Amino acid sequence: MYIIGGCDSNKGIRRNKNQDRAVCIIGSDQARGLSLGSVCDGIGSFKYSELASSDMIYGMQDWYQEIIREYPGRISAGEVLQSLEQRLIQLNRSIYNYRKSYGTDIGCTMSIVLLMEDSF
Repeated sequence: MYIIGGCDSNKGIRRNKNQDRAVCIIGSDQARGLSLGSVCDGIGSFKYSELASSDMIYGMQDWYQEIIREYPGRISAGEVLQSLEQRLIQLNRSIYNYRKSYGTDIGCTMSIVLLMEDSF
């Protein structure tokens, strides 16, 4: 499978800051094509949603760097998916706890595509 990816965003005409974040990581042949794309869209009515978007994207980058050391070879494709789900739950809890601790509105939506072994 041949993959080309990229990311671009702008703040639009209504906001002072861009609350969107994205990442695109194209895996090598040695990684059996394990590739990750993710877009986070901050909730515009929440003042600090760019923090949520950034935390989610940085969390996905960290997850990928950790998992690529184990896959393929030490863990299966199913374990990769379980690991991704666990990381997403962890990141979501972290943002929720931030919101509760600081009493502020913060949040984002997230879309992810994970390509692995010619599947997605």
